[in-house]
Amino acid sequence: MRHDLQRSSMEAPAILTDHILPEPCRGATQPAFATVAEAFAENFRRRGENGAALCVYHRGAKVVDLWGGERDPRDASPWLENTLVCGFSTSKGVAAVAVALAVARGHLAYDAPVARYWPEFGARGKGEITVRELLGHLAGLSHLDRRLNLTTIGRPTLLARRLARQRPIWHPGRHWGYHAMTWGFYVDEVMRRVTPGARSTGRFFADEIAGPLGLDYHIGLPDPIPDARIARIELPGRVQVLRGLPRLPRALVPKVINPFSRLQRSLRVVRGFNVNDPAWLKAEVSSANGVGEVRALARLYSVLACGGNELGLGAEVMAELTAPAAIPSGGNRDIVMGVDSRWHLGFAKSSPDFPFGTGDTAFGMPGMGGAFAFADPDRELGYAYVPRRLGIVPFDEPRETAVREAVYQCLPTR
Repeated sequence: MRHDLQRSSMEAPAILTDHILPEPCRGATQPAFATVAEAFAENFRRRGENGAALCVYHRGAKVVDLWGGERDPRDASPWLENTLVCGFSTSKGVAAVAVALAVARGHLAYDAPVARYWPEFGARGKGEITVRELLGHLAGLSHLDRRLNLTTIGRPTLLARRLARQRPIWHPGRHWGYHAMTWGFYVDEVMRRVTPGARSTGRFFADEIAGPLGLDYHIGLPDPIPDARIARIELPGRVQVLRGLPRLPRALVPKVINPFSRLQRSLRVVRGFNVNDPAWLKAEVSSANGVGEVRALARLYSVLACGGNELGLGAEVMAELTAPAAIPSGGNRDIVMGVDSRWHLGFAKSSPDFPFGTGDTAFGMPGMGGAFAFADPDRELGYAYVPRRLGIVPFDEPRETAVREAVYQCLPTR
């Protein structure tokens, strides 16, 4: 099915393919990327996909814009061009862009202690933790002694007091340890402390990034957006999880199985919520519940892949984002997930357990169950894929890997 690719005034004209996409897929590609559409359709035929979207920008132009399957299996409603979907931890990358813009504008510095901006944070051994360490999952705050609920999340002053009282779980700065949920709460309070108007990460992103770039993406879903636009997430069942365990990195398996592991505790920071509950999606949880069009993620990373000029990030901040991750003294191993990781300023970097991009300059964030969005400045590529049905592999999920590999096979040789 032929569909005109929408573009901003900054994008190069898109030349569309004439090929017919098989049901249930929609959208279009530029001719050079036609095999990406085939890989996307193959996910529905062979890899159990039942609802997803994929968008790719190359050198500032949209070259792939695909979607398909069901938005909601309860009534078989189709995934439409303007369907919004939660990409879980891909939200961290969006929030990290907001922090980068705050740094570029002089509101805070990566190497300053968090306590400079939030004095109460310095309690209980946290006084030397820097913004860089907090963003890079080095703060030792992957879970909380007392779990949160949606009421507490909606009361920033109360939440900040709770967060400030937490003692680090390991020596800050020594080890990477994925802060699955807490990352967003801590970053959010820092942003409130430093931005003009005491804006949260979600509000700052909406005002300074989503608005100027025309992105339909939200950290904290606004009331005017109807539920009928939101893709309904399908979580893996117990049998699915058990069958999928052999595909996980070996060191990650005990972390998944043990309900008292650091990983499980990091995922259970908030009690009593459902990922499809409108109340959860309306809360601001920049570590986990950003909702938007997949093309908004690709467009955002395209701006970064092409130098960040549209956002005014500046050469100094872009050099920070594209720099290699600095290995902590405790080594490469993430002591929450048990895998070799590379965390850097709120983003993932390519690592032996999760290689992506064409070099150290690439950065982005995967999301639970198969979502992934990233920038590859070496190839001027912005990429995003988000499914509705979650797999159990935390990164390099087979559906996502298949389309990403197809994208790179279509890129022109340099």
